[in-house]
Amino acid sequence: MNDDGAHRIDRTGWPPGPWDDEPDEVVWRFDDLPGYVGLILRNELGGLCGYVGLPPEHPGHGVGWSNNPVLSGLDVHGGITYAGPHMAFGKLVWLVGFDCGHFRDDMPGMLRHLSALRTNALRGRLGVFGEYRTVAYVRAQVESLAKQLAAVDTPAAMELQATPKEEG
Repeated sequence: MNDDGAHRIDRTGWPPGPWDDEPDEVVWRFDDLPGYVGLILRNELGGLCGYVGLPPEHPGHGVGWSNNPVLSGLDVHGGITYAGPHMAFGKLVWLVGFDCGHFRDDMPGMLRHLSALRTNALRGRLGVFGEYRTVAYVRAQVESLAKQLAAVDTPAAMELQATPKEEG
């Protein structure tokens, strides 16, 4: 966070790329999902993280992501890696989210760290190992995750989750 409250990442040492014209933070409300909030934040290594803010009545609100049956089975890039509180639109919201810092996810800020470690053999190899996940890609993933989370919020979905699965 900067003094003005904006989320900005130091991009010193990053090569040119699609991230040059992207913001480090995007926040929006879903028109078709009242009470849900979308959030994208860039981490220090340049990878993007996507989150959905849940309404207080959602069964996943206030519950961590590890071994959480409400969040199991959601299909999002790399799987759910976070559930916790965050300030958005001037209020505390419960976020459920994912990151784009997995194997085969390129992060432009890694070059600064690789340089500091003197691993010159890997410098300049961005795009060789994987793919940079853009704001547009992450927003589409967040929108998909929000729809999946909204479906979990239905009584029928909650009943299905509470029913023990038969072994066969």
